[in-house]
Amino acid sequence: MLKFRSIFFASLNISNKKTDHFFGLIKKITSYLINNKKKLSKALKTLGFLNLMLGFFLIIRNYFLCKIFKFNSWHINSNYYLRPYKKVAVDMANSLKFNNVIDVGCGLCDILSRIKCNRKIGVDIDKNIIKACKMICKKITFINASIFEDCDKLHLNNDYFPKDNLLICLNWLHGYSWVKIQDVLKNMFRNNKMNYLIIDIINYDPNNQYKFHHTEDDLLKIGNILIKQKIKKSNRTLYLLNLKF
Repeated sequence: MLKFRSIFFASLNISNKKTDHFFGLIKKITSYLINNKKKLSKALKTLGFLNLMLGFFLIIRNYFLCKIFKFNSWHINSNYYLRPYKKVAVDMANSLKFNNVIDVGCGLCDILSRIKCNRKIGVDIDKNIIKACKMICKKITFINASIFEDCDKLHLNNDYFPKDNLLICLNWLHGYSWVKIQDVLKNMFRNNKMNYLIIDIINYDPNNQYKFHHTEDDLLKIGNILIKQKIKKSNRTLYLLNLKF
């Protein structure tokens, strides 16, 4: 029995670089859950126990996807169950009946995969994230493109877009000026008949983490606000707009 125990525990010490990274991640998460009682309590109140556990399992899945496809590691932690704004976006999208939905900056499709519509298109500038998405989301069409630089790739067949189409732009608009954003939204409106938009605004930024700070007045320049929802215990507000260019 003692010999078996010594062999078992010795085997736990055998690892390579990949398993070191993985178990290092697990160690960090476990340490966070056990030792950081204040943060754990806050996370439980904000997310709930079930979301925290489901988010933990998606972190593990995303870790292996990241190792396989070499996309940016921040996607590992930023999953549906740990980012409340993603559920709000899904609920907004499913509150109306859309024919087609295009998610620009789709990431690992946490939002797009949960929306009910006839046709879904995920767009991202990271070719590696697109490769990962194609493996885990078989029923979604993906395009590796920039909404600013690859307009030709986003001139999609208008036969698929008769009316009631939704464009999603979340968690990246703060990196660009409103003038630039307004121009690309107008192009998507005209070329693909995208007449609805889900967008987010950062309400406050005391540490100046974001390059640009857009306002509700900016949104009113491009359409009517149908739904507005502040994310609890967050500096983010989501909007569903009916575009009017």
